[in-house]
Amino acid sequence: MAKFCFECRKKINKLKQGTCSHCSHKLHWTCLSDGLCSICSSIQIRSLKIVLRRCDNSCTIKDATKESTIEGNIKEPIKNAVEKDKTLANITVTSMDVDHEQVVSHFSADAIEANELPLKDMNTDEINCAASTMEATLDDERIPTVEDVEDSFESLPEEIDEADGHFKVFENGSQREKKLLVHNNNSFTIKGQYKSSTIWICSVRNKKIRCPASIIQRGSNFHLGSKSHIHPPKKNLEQNIEIKLTAKQSGKCNINVSGKRLAENAILPYANMGNILKVDTCKEMINYHRRKTQPTEPIGRNFLLNNTFIPDDFLRKDIFENGERIIIFSTLKQLNLLSVSKIWYVDGTFSIVKQPFKQLFSIHSFLKKEGALKQVPLLFAFMTSKKKKAYNILFRVRTLNELLEYKTPKKIVLDYERAVWKAALDNWESVTLTGCLFHWNQAVYRKIQELGYSSDFKKKRGQWFEMRQLMALPFLPFHIIPIEFGRIKDYLQSVKKLGDLIKYFERNWMMDRIWSPKQWSIYKNAIRTNNDVEGFHNRLNGNLRANSSFYLVVDELKREADLIPAYQRMLSERKILRYQRRQYKNMQNEIFKIWEKFEAHQMTSSQVLEKCCQLYSEMK
Repeated sequence: MAKFCFECRKKINKLKQGTCSHCSHKLHWTCLSDGLCSICSSIQIRSLKIVLRRCDNSCTIKDATKESTIEGNIKEPIKNAVEKDKTLANITVTSMDVDHEQVVSHFSADAIEANELPLKDMNTDEINCAASTMEATLDDERIPTVEDVEDSFESLPEEIDEADGHFKVFENGSQREKKLLVHNNNSFTIKGQYKSSTIWICSVRNKKIRCPASIIQRGSNFHLGSKSHIHPPKKNLEQNIEIKLTAKQSGKCNINVSGKRLAENAILPYANMGNILKVDTCKEMINYHRRKTQPTEPIGRNFLLNNTFIPDDFLRKDIFENGERIIIFSTLKQLNLLSVSKIWYVDGTFSIVKQPFKQLFSIHSFLKKEGALKQVPLLFAFMTSKKKKAYNILFRVRTLNELLEYKTPKKIVLDYERAVWKAALDNWESVTLTGCLFHWNQAVYRKIQELGYSSDFKKKRGQWFEMRQLMALPFLPFHIIPIEFGRIKDYLQSVKKLGDLIKYFERNWMMDRIWSPKQWSIYKNAIRTNNDVEGFHNRLNGNLRANSSFYLVVDELKREADLIPAYQRMLSERKILRYQRRQYKNMQNEIFKIWEKFEAHQMTSSQVLEKCCQLYSEMK
């Protein structure tokens, strides 16, 4: 049968109910006031209770004259109190229909008579004697003792000199990062600080409930207040606060680590305990505090840079033109190295940037020292699009050329993105543009897959060898490529095979105005790909999470720029070398031997293609 709150008459849950310490009625925790219902709380029994607490059971009467005087003064009030206590004992309060008026009248009368005792005119000995006389009278009449009376008011908390339990103060433990005191799985915040004491009040204070519990701190001693909690304690509160503090501190120190990973690390030491924070809750808290210390993210293309969060001597140009926003970063050391570099390797990455930017475009080159090589990034550009007009703004004289004091490279290696090629040809007519062999093979093989020939290519069936010869054409000199392509084309037309692949190859790689054989031939090139740039971007993506903060990416790029002097020292000491797998190193040696034989007229172009096909077949 559902129970109802005596105060608000609403249904009451067993876990949320309390009991009035006077009338024993069931009430909500929020309906209790100092452990009493609204009717019982109006009873003024404080004075009587103070008198009873001051009673000393071991007191002996030392002055017979004073005893007789006191006896005469308080005999009558005590007698009346005894009679009223007898009447009160007959009142049953176990029923919901108890007569509160009867209880109130008796307790009120007791309180008035206790207040009328001539305490002001009595010294300490008189009070002690009075207490002893009262105790004797109550025992004779077999009414509740002092302990019984105190037990009946057990829900009324008292201020005690030495509080029980464990106390711990957490610096920055509250939600507003202020001090927090924890005692018996209840938390307290500071209400007031004085010269010799600090007042702590319960932190459970909202629109529905305001807990009156408090603690007084004097130095390193803590004293419970006169009111108790009106809510149940929180399990493992101290451990959860420690988890929060650890997680918040980790979030501030490890800005590149995901919030979920930090939350898991903070919870791990307490995994065997129950009622601890959820990982998602802890993660949201970390991200919330991170956002408070981080600058506002760029919104729209016409945003203002927050220079407070930009590293010194790193921002070079901030361009907003024709609806395009380009922000260039580089140190003076990087610009000096880039201006003297003869070969540039350029590429873009997309996963670590977010709106309004579309890509992070970077230019790389090699550091060389006594035959040792190390590719390093030398310029970074955040771009809001991948259109030709955006690349034109980046490559034009007033931007990149101006930064490099109008020094240009001899060759640029890049992937097959048409907009970049067009812009580079428009701005650097004297520069040789060379495509990346890896991206070229990738484009051709994707077309083979699209046309349905990938199965024959992998299983070496049908015209797989002719397809491999087509993919080996970049190893020939650019003026020999059309001759060998014509030979392969004639053979395939005679057997009426791969007609659609030949049309694609002729249209995109032989007759194209931008990507002619001269642009994708890698004859006698030692470094034929942009793989080092791809490796840098992969490492950058690993250090940062997807859609990272703009200013966080800038900090990571500055860290990469600061490593360049260290790379130079390690190269000079031969402590760092460009890593290359043994099988690729062996293939590199074989290819150069083939080219030497071709230059010495010891091999034909067809034999070069055949040998290169065999090398790639062995690599697969």
